[in-house]
Amino acid sequence: MTPSSPLPPALRAKRRLPSRTISAEARAAMLALDRQIAMEDAEDARREHRRLKAGLPEAPRVITVFEGFAEGGATPRERNN
Repeated sequence: MTPSSPLPPALRAKRRLPSRTISAEARAAMLALDRQIAMEDAEDARREHRRLKAGLPEAPRVITVFEGFAEGGATPRERNN
């Protein structure tokens, strides 16, 4: 074991980087999805900023609880400003 790596040599040799474990097509698809999610998050942040700037109230939340799942119930998020 070397001081630079906590893994013994036998395990270190088997370790692979994630970019080598998926195909180029899968990697490209994941990067495209990441860009799409980032764009949607940015748009959500812009909408929220506009809503706050205009002084509008937060939209009511619709929370659905399915039978057998989270039977304790769910409550809307409360803001403490």
